Amino acid sequence: FSATALGGLGPAAEPALPVMREVALAGGPAAWHVVFELKELGPPGVAVLAEVLEAGDRDAKEAALFVLGVMGDAARPAFPALRRLATGPDPGLAATAQSALRRLGADVG
Repeated sequence: FSATALGGLGPAAEPALPVMREVALAGGPAAWHVVFELKELGPPGVAVLAEVLEAGDRDAKEAALFVLGVMGDAARPAFPALRRLATGPDPGLAATAQSALRRLGADVG
């Protein structure tokens, strides 16, 4: 499927969310594309992005950090997952999560 086409539908793409979630959590190049489109789905997409921070592969986590970092207040529901990653064992992901939190005006930890 085309993640870009689904993302372009905005909230109307919500019926495809279970498939998008599955792809995002599976990892690989398709996951990266899906993660970038999840922001267009509003709160349900943010919930999946937070889940990617917890259980996605490293590339998907990096993409989710970037996406959440530019979403502003819409990213608030993902702050707990962002904070966990910001203090996690991977220094690269922790630094990126800290940067995302700062861009969002949130406390890092």
